[in-house]
Order: sequence, then structure tokens, then C-alpha cells
Amino acid sequence: MSGNHPTNAASHDGDRVSIAIGDSLALSVGPLLALILLIVSLAQGADAPRSYDPGAALTNGLGMRFVAVQGTGVQFSVYEVRVKDFRVFVRESGYVHLRETADPNSRMWSLDRDGYKQRGHSWENPGFAQTEEHPVVGVSWYDAKAFCEWLTLRERDAGRLPANREYRLPRDHEWSMAVGLVEEDPAKTPEEKDEQIKDRYPWGEWPQGQPPPKGAGNYAGAEADDGRWPDNLTTLDGYRDGYARTAPVGSRSFKPNKLGIHDLGGNVWEWCEDEYRPVALVRVVRGGAWLAAR
Repeated sequence: MSGNHPTNAASHDGDRVSIAIGDSLALSVGPLLALILLIVSLAQGADAPRSYDPGAALTNGLGMRFVAVQGTGVQFSVYEVRVKDFRVFVRESGYVHLRETADPNSRMWSLDRDGYKQRGHSWENPGFAQTEEHPVVGVSWYDAKAFCEWLTLRERDAGRLPANREYRLPRDHEWSMAVGLVEEDPAKTPEEKDEQIKDRYPWGEWPQGQPPPKGAGNYAGAEADDGRWPDNLTTLDGYRDGYARTAPVGSRSFKPNKLGIHDLGGNVWEWCEDEYRPVALVRVVRGGAWLAAR
């Protein structure tokens, strides 16, 4: 599914847009309600390091924790990138966020009662309350890539990361492996895999039409309809998660998956490295979001 702004959808395991973890969403690379989930991997063209254990847990200089995902050779952050992590990046690097450029298409799209519009919001003020522990939103794919490159150099300079390892966004197949979709074919494009696995969710197989179980994740529960919810969008009947918009990363309200990774379902969509289809000029986001209700 592609477009310039998100739709009201929850993803199956095999979808790349909604509650189900097989769904995906193909988005233009501008700033939206998507964010950054980092992985540590072998740098392109590098030899495998002798002194670095990719199967071990890792905590970096920002306090971000990583765990290994079997069958991928990479380590996933257990949390989405927080507001405070992105703030350090902007402060130390002097990075100019896309919203500060002259390109009107670089402005963040945000959701209110009148739908998706560019309202002057940004990662610093997304239009709803966030703390430093909330996931950073309103970042483009380019912003996410710049964050990864900065963090790689920062950790190498501090001696915490070998020269042949790097921080980057997960590839679509790596994200699938982390969420438990081990049967997907890595040779296929995200478009070819999209919505091919039905009725599988972060909490397991689930019949369509039923609300998620309590604590399943931060989706469009009843509290999302708070007076700013568009009339043409639905919420999940019979479901409440306690958060009208985003939730702090690693919230105790929601269980991590069996690897200890939080929010692979719900809260905010997560950018992947991949294009949705070859030469598509749109990138994949995975995992559903607080506004997902399908």
C-alpha cells in the first residue's frame, strides 16, 4: 500500500501497514508518524570481527539495549529510538531537520479531526504530548539514515563499536525475522510479500473481527477518539490500551515479544531500509501504529 501519508490500518504479521505483522506500508521518504528502530550489523564489505560477539546483548552510549535475532547476524534495539536519543543527535551533530528546509514536501504530516495535513509539527512538537521517553516521530527516512550514520561514528570514536560494525535500519526481511515470520522468502520484494500471511499478529493467530487481547499493544483503542479523531476513521471496537496517541517506549502496559523487543506491533511505524518495489522511490514501514484499527 503506498501513498504520501498513512492510512487507518492495523497490521497482520505478513502485512506491511496494519496490526497484522505481515502487512507493510510503502511511504514517501518525507517526515510522517514513523520512527527509527535500529540494528547493529556487519558493515558492508567488512570481514567478520574476531573480538565482537553478534550473539551477545549490547548497551550503547545512549543507553539503548540490543539483542540478537537468530538467523540474521544482526542485533535489534529492544526499544524504538526515543525523543531524548534524537535530541542528542541533533545537538551534537548540528543536523538540519528536513522541516527547516525550503522544500514544502519535507514538512511533517499529522492527524487531527480534519484528517492528515501539514500543520507545522515536527519531532519536537508532533501535535500531542510526549516525554523524553516517548518514541521520536515526524522523522523522514533520510533523518533516520542520518541518525544511524551519526551514531555509528559516535560509538566507533568512543571505542564501543568495532570499525566493521555499523548502526542502520533493519531490512524488511530482518524485521520479519525479529517478529517471528521466519517462513517469508527473503528473495521476494516487500510488495510481493505484502498481506500474504493472514490472521497472524504479534500476540499470535487471531480471528478477524475480534479486538486484540488486553495489553496487545498501542493501537487505535477507544481512547483514540478523543475529540480530535476524524469521523471517517474507525477505532477498534472493544479495545482500550490507555494511550490516545503514542506511549513511552517499553511501557509496562504492553509485553515485549519472546526476544525481548518492544512495540513491534503498535505505537509507531518503523522505517526499513528497503524500497517497497524496485525503483519505487518509496520505503517500507512496518509494525502498525497508535492509529491502526484494521
